[in-house]
Amino acid sequence: MSMSQVDGNYTRVSEFFIVGFPSLQPQYFHIVAWFFFFLYVTTVVGNLLLVLVFALEQSLQKPMYIVMVSLALSDIGEYELSVSSLMH
Repeated sequence: MSMSQVDGNYTRVSEFFIVGFPSLQPQYFHIVAWFFFFLYVTTVVGNLLLVLVFALEQSLQKPMYIVMVSLALSDIGEYELSVSSLMH
């Protein structure tokens, strides 16, 4: 196969849509939505608790734990941005 054949046949993808679960029955939509909501709330609350514990406990204010706090905060930011873009 020559390079001219490969160069002439390509597709540029500019958007990607998540269509959900195509074979999901309509009566199960609320169950799936509540599951993902519970997962979201658990993740955000858990990360906020980590940040709170690290902020209140003096012995945990060392560079190693500061990295963990920054990871928890970036995780919260990632979830907030992804959920806000899904709601838009």
